[in-house]
Amino acid sequence: MPDYDMLIAGFPCQTFSVIGRKEGFSDDRGQIIFHLARILEETQPKCFLLENVKGLVTHDKGKTIKTIVSELNRVGYDVTFKVLSSIEYGVPQMRQMVYFVGIRNDLCKNIEEFAWSEPVEKPALSDYLIDDNMASDE
Repeated sequence: MPDYDMLIAGFPCQTFSVIGRKEGFSDDRGQIIFHLARILEETQPKCFLLENVKGLVTHDKGKTIKTIVSELNRVGYDVTFKVLSSIEYGVPQMRQMVYFVGIRNDLCKNIEEFAWSEPVEKPALSDYLIDDNMASDE
C-alpha cells in the first residue's frame, strides 16, 4: 500500500443499525472495523475519519463503541467521535451519522481539543427545486 496521510472509510452499518438485527461483532460485517484497525496499525497514516450509523453509539448498551475506540487507541490513535446531522452541514438529506476522528498518538497531545465544524444554515427545500419559470426560459 502506498504511503498516505489520511484514511477515510465507512464500515457496514446493518449489523449496528436500530432497524437491523443488531448482531454487532458476531456478524461478519461487524468485523470490518477490526480490519480497518489492522490497516491503520500497519500503515500508520497521520489521521483518519470513519463514519457509521448513530445506532452504533448505543448498540449493546454502549459496549460496541467502547470496544471500537479501545481498538483504535490500541493501534496508536487518539480518538474522538460525535453524532452529526447531515442537513446541518448543507447536505440535502436528513441523516444522523457517528463520525470518528483519530490522530496518531505522536501527533496529538489532547484529542479533546479537536474542533468539530460548526453547523451551517440548513438548506431550504426551495434551494433544490427547479423553478418552472427558469425551466421554460431554456
